[in-house]
Amino acid sequence: MSVVLELELRLNHPNQLHDYFVEVDPCGGIFVPGYDQVSAGAQVVVLIRFATETYKLRGKVMWRRTRRGGAGRGGLEKGVGVAFAADQSDAVRRMLSFASEPRVQMSKRQSRRLPIALKIRYNSMFSLARDMLRDLSLGGLRVMSDKPPPIGKQLVIYLRPPRALTALRLGGEVVWRDNGPPGSFGVRFTDTSPKDKKRLVQLMWKLEEQAHPQEPMT
Repeated sequence: MSVVLELELRLNHPNQLHDYFVEVDPCGGIFVPGYDQVSAGAQVVVLIRFATETYKLRGKVMWRRTRRGGAGRGGLEKGVGVAFAADQSDAVRRMLSFASEPRVQMSKRQSRRLPIALKIRYNSMFSLARDMLRDLSLGGLRVMSDKPPPIGKQLVIYLRPPRALTALRLGGEVVWRDNGPPGSFGVRFTDTSPKDKKRLVQLMWKLEEQAHPQEPMT
């Protein structure tokens, strides 16, 4: 019975995926730093973890780098190159789509400039908690909280954009938590109506424009 090794790649921001993704047949691959002792030809499972999403992809080690080739980018570190199996194409496509979605990371300064009232429903419509939104994407969000809920908890999230009369209703699941301090947790959206998903897209682009205003043409 062959042993399938499990490799892990943690990315702080989805945009970082493009620094590690490799264009190889049949459906792409990934460079995973820190596993330079894994032999070429080994069958592996790669866990690619974002703040709100995790992708588990099977593949084969095609090459390895045992010496650091330079400073800075991930492709120059020690590690292995993994080609994804042909039957992983759908999962790879979903991952690439997630990495290319618009998202906003809100610093404390931006949070004051772009206030968002976030209410999270824990157990019932009468049990509400107000916490600070930190990161937001079309796939999920990160919340700062003194009492993060347990992993696997199903939540109903009400996100009210500035000056909006009604809030977005977003169903989600807690996929990670950090007790801190300061505490935080990540939610993956699992149940969103088409109407609210469209409103979320509009909100994302609006926040992105305000966070990164274009310079006036001269």
